[in-house]
Amino acid sequence: MKLSIFYRLLTMSFCSITLFTSAAVVEKVYVANYTNPGSLNVINTANNQVKEITEGIGSNSFDIAASPDGTRVYVANYTNPGSVSVITTATDKAVEITEGIGSFPNSLVVSPDGSKVYVANTSAPGSVSVITTDTNTAEEITEGIGNFSKYLAITPDGKKVYVSNNSAPGSVSVITTATNTAKLITEGIESGPGALTVTPDGKRVYVANYTAGSVSVITTATDTAALITDNIVPNPFDIGVTPDGTKVYVTRDSSNPPGSVSVITTDTNTAEFITGLEGIYTLAFSPDSKKVYMAKSGINGVVYVLSTATNNFEEITENIGNSPYGFAITADGSKVYVANNGSSSVSVITAATNKAELITGLGSAPFAITIASFNTAEQLIQNTNRYAPIKIQKGFRLSGN
Repeated sequence: MKLSIFYRLLTMSFCSITLFTSAAVVEKVYVANYTNPGSLNVINTANNQVKEITEGIGSNSFDIAASPDGTRVYVANYTNPGSVSVITTATDKAVEITEGIGSFPNSLVVSPDGSKVYVANTSAPGSVSVITTDTNTAEEITEGIGNFSKYLAITPDGKKVYVSNNSAPGSVSVITTATNTAKLITEGIESGPGALTVTPDGKRVYVANYTAGSVSVITTATDTAALITDNIVPNPFDIGVTPDGTKVYVTRDSSNPPGSVSVITTDTNTAEFITGLEGIYTLAFSPDSKKVYMAKSGINGVVYVLSTATNNFEEITENIGNSPYGFAITADGSKVYVANNGSSSVSVITAATNKAELITGLGSAPFAITIASFNTAEQLIQNTNRYAPIKIQKGFRLSGN
């Protein structure tokens, strides 16, 4: 993807060097592989060429997220002791942060302004690590965090982070980001809370209670929770809200009746089943809220594409690899990238046709996936000024030359 705006002359005051460059938007797909030793693949969306990064990437990469400006990608490495890898997208060089990261980091979120990264460490006692992105330094929050912290969601204004503590009895921690202090919500949370999602207006958080088979709804103004139990699938696995905030979809990783997906209407917090689907793991939404993409668990690769208006769906099987799991969708919704955990590949679905092509040659067990878009001229300024040089500190490993 290219911009029609060109920088004819860019003058920088350091070392009396004048640089001539044009501004273009670069889009890359980053794929975290759940393997030991660790590796990460980078796909150039312009030509689908694949390269591998190993230096600075920890083992068992489990979650991945890009900064809002696309200049950095963060990877949670599910190990003990844990680590987070930080990739500069202009160069695809990585550092690994270890100090201040707890055991078995499972998931992470980047703040809306890109200044902080919050990491859930799945340990007992639980903790959340907070990375300051300017310095790549981290500190742990332990007080107010329950055991086995698993997933996180951040409000759109960046003021609160919600953390599911996957234990029995279950709880959700609420972190006030201004102070990095946390408190526990227990009432209205049932056992085994896992995936959670925040509505676009930031007013509600929906939590899938895996063990209990229910969904908790947290009102963020008061941090109080209520339960939805009717028509919720047993063992709810993944949960997500449409970009327009009108519906919440809840998946179940089993093909047994009464179905694999519940749909909650957010105006009323009532749910209904969608039948005919089989064993859904993960889901993702088109930016216009018209489609839900769902990955079917199992060795025979299937991606369902469901209409949010009708709940009708179709299957994509051709060029879908084994055990599809992670999704990443371009900002315009035209392409959907799917990490195929069982076949070292990524499927690329063209949204207009629901046809897929297969990219092979990735590392073992591709798991989490994200897209980073950045402006090359802006990256040049940052790499020459703000971000360079990177100093090696205790707990860091610098990759590349």
